[in-house]
Amino acid sequence: MNKAVGSWHACCKFKHVVKQQDTAGLIFYLRPAYKADRMEKIILISKNKQEIESLKHNPVLGQYELFPIDETEKLGELLSRTNSFCVILDIDSIQVDNRTIRKLTIQYPQVYFLCMSIDRFHPDLKDAICYHIYACLTKPLDEDELLYWLKCIEDEEKGTFKDQ
Repeated sequence: MNKAVGSWHACCKFKHVVKQQDTAGLIFYLRPAYKADRMEKIILISKNKQEIESLKHNPVLGQYELFPIDETEKLGELLSRTNSFCVILDIDSIQVDNRTIRKLTIQYPQVYFLCMSIDRFHPDLKDAICYHIYACLTKPLDEDELLYWLKCIEDEEKGTFKDQ
């Protein structure tokens, strides 16, 4: 999928597939076991109380349990308690840079990171958007688009994702 450098378009990465080679030289791919209970929990990192309330009452997110926090430093403790599958970063309300996002995705490789912003372009985050963020969403949040990305993540976890 082509996208402009630093542009705010969605990109999809298959990050949970591990390429391995057996003793005969054959290459095969492994994927961790699907855990349905994990697919019900989303962490939202935002300082915008209005955005948090809006997402709490979003009908698309009604089937998911939402855990809002206001800084990335609280993420590790919350992930260990909730075993969430997805983190949504509101990059309009929290301070993040390429290094922070890269560190989070390396530290928590089992988690899918989504970003949302009112701005369509973030040239200062182009590396993070290209290589570490699963999808980028524009505010106001389109419910169908959010549901699409959450279902893509679930399909990828189950191993049923089909690239079109």
